[in-house]
Amino acid sequence: MKALVLLREVLDATLPLEPGDGQGPRVKGQEAIRVLNPADRAALEWACRLRQGEITALTVGPPEVEGILRLALARGASRAIRAWVGGMEGSDAPALARLLALAVDRLGPDLVLTGDRSLEGGTGLVPGLLAARLGWPHLDGATHLGRDGGRIVVRRRLERGWREEVEATPPVVVAVEAGSIEPRYVSVRVRREALARPLEVWGAAHLGVDVAAVKGWVRSEVASLDWPRPRPRRVTLPDARLTAGERMRRLMTAGPTPLRTGEGRLLEGGPREIAERLVRFLEERGLL
Repeated sequence: MKALVLLREVLDATLPLEPGDGQGPRVKGQEAIRVLNPADRAALEWACRLRQGEITALTVGPPEVEGILRLALARGASRAIRAWVGGMEGSDAPALARLLALAVDRLGPDLVLTGDRSLEGGTGLVPGLLAARLGWPHLDGATHLGRDGGRIVVRRRLERGWREEVEATPPVVVAVEAGSIEPRYVSVRVRREALARPLEVWGAAHLGVDVAAVKGWVRSEVASLDWPRPRPRRVTLPDARLTAGERMRRLMTAGPTPLRTGEGRLLEGGPREIAERLVRFLEERGLL
């Protein structure tokens, strides 16, 4: 079974970011760090776990993104391809899915694995659009992958905590969640060996497209990008007319206490006396 893993380089959102000087976000006065998308890294790990044939890692981007392909080779990919056509800068999800479909047609894999969404944007549109253009089944929200003969077994996460297990006959597109599997440790020696392995670069000629036509694929552009606004936290101020005990009860119960038909009181006395009064109280109200 031939597997194709789609990778993407994204901004490391786990670091403390701050607005830059027009050149993008920065990290503590330095350029922001870009890493392999966590969900795509999980997809690559699942492909290696299901290894039954060739594993190809593919990314779309300029030469600066070749680092994630080196990492894919170190983690177990047998082939790494960088596809790039001039005019793809700032391309939207439909245009990216269209370009990926051309690469899939040429490679002819049985299984396409990718992350369900990226840290940048996080729309999760590309896997579904790619499957629709290929005419393949699409399974998203995958938390576990396995094989049953020639079929792919996928465990999916649904709403409200539900889970389902689906079997699909290849070819199929599977979108994997980021925390579905723990990536293995890659030694320094293996990383150095991956640096010496060749990378393939596919351009317009390899994909059989015209550069002018690719530019026409882009139908939407990002007009602006702003930092997320924190939601204001609502705090209920205590009423000055409340007693100290009522204020304490509101702090401990996260709100006002329910309405009561009568005022409660503390019972004082020995254990036997308190127990007898509690039993008498419950008997008076028909609870015992």
